[in-house]
Amino acid sequence: MEYLQVNVVCALFLALLLISFRRKSSDIFLSDRRLFEWMLMLNIVILAFDSFTWVLDGSSFSGAKALNRFVTVVYYSLNAGMGLLYLLYCEVKTGVSHQELGRRIVIYLLPVIANIVLSILSLYVPLFFRLDEANRYHRGTHFWLSLLLSYCLVAVAFGLVIVRMRRQGGHSQMRIVYRSLLLFPLPPLLGGLLQVWLMGMPVVWVSTVFSLLIIFINIQNVQITSDPLTGLYNRGQLAPYIKWKVHRITAGHDLFLIMLDLDDFKSINDRCGHLTGNEALIYAASCLNTSCAHGDFITRYGGDEFIVIAERESEEQIQALMARIQEQATRVDALRNAPYTLSFSMGFSRWSTSQASPERFIGEADRKMYACKVEKKIGRAN
Repeated sequence: MEYLQVNVVCALFLALLLISFRRKSSDIFLSDRRLFEWMLMLNIVILAFDSFTWVLDGSSFSGAKALNRFVTVVYYSLNAGMGLLYLLYCEVKTGVSHQELGRRIVIYLLPVIANIVLSILSLYVPLFFRLDEANRYHRGTHFWLSLLLSYCLVAVAFGLVIVRMRRQGGHSQMRIVYRSLLLFPLPPLLGGLLQVWLMGMPVVWVSTVFSLLIIFINIQNVQITSDPLTGLYNRGQLAPYIKWKVHRITAGHDLFLIMLDLDDFKSINDRCGHLTGNEALIYAASCLNTSCAHGDFITRYGGDEFIVIAERESEEQIQALMARIQEQATRVDALRNAPYTLSFSMGFSRWSTSQASPERFIGEADRKMYACKVEKKIGRAN
């Protein structure tokens, strides 16, 4: 009875998450949201069939064994589906195109199809399960194969996320997304191991509920705090971060703020269109991610303006960082054939108690950045 109560509570909890998604109807067209919604629905369905198998186990009413066989086959058939949805969700969240995903889906479906076929064959050969004369459930001789097919796609997704996180190497909000995706398999994996060793413990799909909650909380938080185009922190996070950071400066370090502005961004939009302008902003964010250290705070301040907040021991280190950013922009230009060039005008400021406010901290860097931009224009005119 406790097992059923846990399943019901978990199913109701997932239903509440699903309802909250449904209320945001304007977001349903997004493929990642659709996939997450399907993960919620599939987990609810699996919890329902899991409960039915326990209710029917040992039942003796008319047709109980046939019904138990049907429910058990469906339950096993659905198990690999969560791994498939998780893998597709990871692909979409890490930027894989729909065309590329369409080419891979055939391969990804193979373990799911194999799991369904073997689940059906288990009605005749005790591969995954068998039901005895008393309608009691027993694990089959190849129960481990069901686990392998269910978890192999999860393992593939886990590996892909690690590879792409290392390639991106940035310090944007996407790192929070990557971490939440990597956390997803851990509770079901631990639950699966417990259920193998201690048959009957209601832990696998209950654990998956916690995994879905991890994704929901972390990625919803990212959507609130990040810039949707570049993946960097949005402007709303800047002042709170400064107020938090000024009380946590490492001894022997100073806190610096770099204001950056893309040169001739209006010209890029006018000559090449706003889609190309968006591309330039994305490349600019990539330059910042690649150049900055792990603990640096990077935000899109507005339009074509960015801000980096970093702890360093001296102004020379900040100037070296600015030079590295400019060098990275030049390197990016050399690797692509775009109808524009990337370069930044930059200015920096050092936090001091005399400034005493984020506005003054930002304002000083902004003035120096503007002076740099004016100097560049004068230089081109001459």
